[in-house]
Amino acid sequence: MNKFSPVFDHLNNLVQTGKLPSAVFGAADKNGVLALDAFGAKADDAYLLWSVTKPFTGTAMGQLWERGLINLQQEVKQHLPWFGANRSDKVRLWNILTHTAGISEATLAPSMNKRDYLTGAPVNFRAGSHKQYSN
Repeated sequence: MNKFSPVFDHLNNLVQTGKLPSAVFGAADKNGVLALDAFGAKADDAYLLWSVTKPFTGTAMGQLWERGLINLQQEVKQHLPWFGANRSDKVRLWNILTHTAGISEATLAPSMNKRDYLTGAPVNFRAGSHKQYSN
């Protein structure tokens, strides 16, 4: 039994009782993978995570800002030169974090190339002029 056994047991129970269709749990640290198991799935199956990524992204951006490695007023293009090729406005990191970038959302499928989409994504409004929740 390892320290993750209770998590594995709980997830297995949820899948076995039909409360979840499938589950994959993994834990890692700076040295690599500590634990990884799948229930009703394969460990390398793709899951769309959507909003669960926001706390991690926000925390990472905050850490980069605290270290002076980014400025939230920098344009996204400074870090992703291919971003928003068809835009005439300036989309800043702050706009991405605050849902004010105006990026039109597509129905994203696991097979969709997100970089290609974000290169030329339709624009709903100029960055900073409105707020629209976005994945």
